[in-house]
Amino acid sequence: MAFSARPPASMGRHKPIDHTDILSGPCLFKAVLALNLTNALAFLDQMAISPLLPVIGEDLHAGGSITWALTSSLVSACIGQCLFGYLSDAFGRRAMIMASLVFYSVGALGCGLVGQCRGPAALFFLCRALLGIANGSLSSLVNIAQNDFLTKERRPLFQGVQGTSVGLGSGIGFTTGALLARQGVASRFGWQWQYLLESILAAAMMVMVYFWVPSKAPQPSWKEVAGAMKSFDWIGALTGMGASASSLILLTENKRFSITSPTSITLIVLAAVCTPAFLLNGFLEPLAARGVRPIVPFRLFRNRTITVIYVQNTLFGMAYYTFMTFLQTYFTFVLGYSTLVSSQLMWPYVGMHAAWSAGSALLIKKLAERRKGAKSFIYIFAFGFACWTSAATVFATVDREFTAVQIVFLEVMIGLGTGSVFQNSVNAIRCQVTAFEQAVAIGTRNLLRYKGGAIGTAVSSAIIYHAMATQLPTHLQHEAKSPFTRPDFNALSPADAAILRGAQGVAMRYVWIFAACAVGFCLILTPLVKDRGDLGGLPKTRPDTDQVIGENVERAVPSAAPSQLCLLQEPARSTIFTSKNGGEFRDWYMTMRILAGTMFGHAKRSMARHFSLDIGRRVVRIDPMGNQHQPTHEQSRDAQYLAKMFGITNKMLYSGSALFATTTAFIPVWISLALPIRHETVGPYNYHRVAKRAARLPWKRLPKAL
Repeated sequence: MAFSARPPASMGRHKPIDHTDILSGPCLFKAVLALNLTNALAFLDQMAISPLLPVIGEDLHAGGSITWALTSSLVSACIGQCLFGYLSDAFGRRAMIMASLVFYSVGALGCGLVGQCRGPAALFFLCRALLGIANGSLSSLVNIAQNDFLTKERRPLFQGVQGTSVGLGSGIGFTTGALLARQGVASRFGWQWQYLLESILAAAMMVMVYFWVPSKAPQPSWKEVAGAMKSFDWIGALTGMGASASSLILLTENKRFSITSPTSITLIVLAAVCTPAFLLNGFLEPLAARGVRPIVPFRLFRNRTITVIYVQNTLFGMAYYTFMTFLQTYFTFVLGYSTLVSSQLMWPYVGMHAAWSAGSALLIKKLAERRKGAKSFIYIFAFGFACWTSAATVFATVDREFTAVQIVFLEVMIGLGTGSVFQNSVNAIRCQVTAFEQAVAIGTRNLLRYKGGAIGTAVSSAIIYHAMATQLPTHLQHEAKSPFTRPDFNALSPADAAILRGAQGVAMRYVWIFAACAVGFCLILTPLVKDRGDLGGLPKTRPDTDQVIGENVERAVPSAAPSQLCLLQEPARSTIFTSKNGGEFRDWYMTMRILAGTMFGHAKRSMARHFSLDIGRRVVRIDPMGNQHQPTHEQSRDAQYLAKMFGITNKMLYSGSALFATTTAFIPVWISLALPIRHETVGPYNYHRVAKRAARLPWKRLPKAL
């Protein structure tokens, strides 16, 4: 069941505009075309970097730190989609899309100029971060803006069209990146031209968006822009970025400095301070009175279905960006294909993802039309995660080289998986929130996907480094500096080349195991998603006819979204929840119902349905005719008892969630510090040494800490 929340104070100062503008005919076609080409441009940049990383690392002498060309983009994408998504509520989707394209163009030009002038790698990473801000905001804004132009019934189909644009942009990015990577470092037409091409395309997209995408928002003044910037949750953004960046740096760069170095101590302290600060800011919302909306509103996690979808987005973000980043590396370094052939081998995945994104949307619509309340997208989720998990498991467990036909088959399976869940999860979230919460709910979903991508690529890079450092002999240890270091097999002896390929193959298998575990857990979580047959948009909740007005009783009225009950408002004084049809308390039975509802995020809804409760020590019972009856002493006592139990359980759940999130954030740091692998150790017994060292870790304490 969906929920509604009281709009924060910021909406009073900068009231969001109703951006709904239903289009049809040529106007709709042009708007959807411009938006989806913009979305394709964002994914073009994200996927073009993968084949270019070996050349860029060699050209800029970045070494192992070249991984941050991708990680910095994904981390900054979290900030971009939150900031621009928030500003779009007040100043319009089109204006923020064009601002994002400006960031995109500037970042792309900066990357090209750094390469042309052979600038420092740190400056290149900064420009990649600007591109990440643009990519994150574009993927979120395009999603929100497109649905502003569509009716609820047409959204699933066009959501599939957006999935097609993801495949189109990814395929073009793979191809152009591979073509320019072939030119080498010294060529005049090298990788720098990739970013010149992106800058030109961004300028063209600005023209299309300006003329083809309508906007109902008036031109904002500088004072309004400044006021909106003040109401943005900078504390949440900075603490979240600090917690993520410090943990990822510790995970990926711990080979460059010891645990006792000042850099390590600084990063550990930064993670220890930023992580609890981010969680407390999201739970408590201390600046809500000043009109500040949290970057991640934790009230969304009170809904079980939304929580499950968010966890799935984080996990398949880890797996998705791991596959897209390291699959071409696997084709090139392990299987021996050229860079161009490796990029062409990605097209079966791209084609299947694009086709099934549209096909799965049509299938969801057909399944939902069978009867009222028929389940639809949960079947597609289960099918997609099953296909994806199967393909990832085959990659992880088969200890031999794959043929081209086998690779194509496995990529088709992965395409069925990503096409089933990538865009359809947006409609699943829409079924659970009101119109007021849709933008922030979808933005949080995109944020968690990018966060998962940053964690996945960082963890995979660390896995490859440690696995290769363990496998390679001393004279080949330099080949383990970076997973994107392009080895010169012609300069190696046949024996050394075989050892290097074998070590790379083992390292990649560990990466596929990591990705398979992430997707497999998504499959396990799928039955927890509630599917009530709604195609998306506004939930179909009917107002409760048993709720009537009494003395000091506030009627639950529909919110800005039709058919929505504001059951999660926090009233200033007191609220009386009335029972249905004069129902009375049933002692422990009702107590267990309430506690069970609390565990699954439905406590307040359960109270509204089943019993009368007033925190102010007064309970009334209302019969079907609307007559009020004074409660007995036992009913008042039971009401107070249940109110106390609800408050205690709520606090326990919040405390447990905060402890779990904090511990989970430190798991990468804990693993990286607890498994120090000596790089000089070689020989056939490395697996046994690592296994013995891992067996001595305090694994039994970890469940207690969680």
